[in-house]
Amino acid sequence: MLLAALLIELLGSLSLILGLRAGIAAAIMFAYMIPVTFAFHTLMSTNFEKNLGITGGLMMIAAYRSGIHSLSDRVQRPCSAGGFRRTCGFSRD
Repeated sequence: MLLAALLIELLGSLSLILGLRAGIAAAIMFAYMIPVTFAFHTLMSTNFEKNLGITGGLMMIAAYRSGIHSLSDRVQRPCSAGGFRRTCGFSRD
């Protein structure tokens, strides 16, 4: 169980930082954080409220996915030789 928790937190955090499959990582981390929050923190303590705020942020990332500067966007739309700003994801045109 400890290994699973370590993998979820480490790989999920790296995925969120790098923006690689951030929506999937956020959904998995959200599903992990809810039982952990209720199991290890007393109701309405500071850490309980902190974890609720984190889960809210994870829900937003899961819903809206990562932005245009993420690795997922680079993998889906690789840069071409046509012009840097137009083809590398810096413009929503």
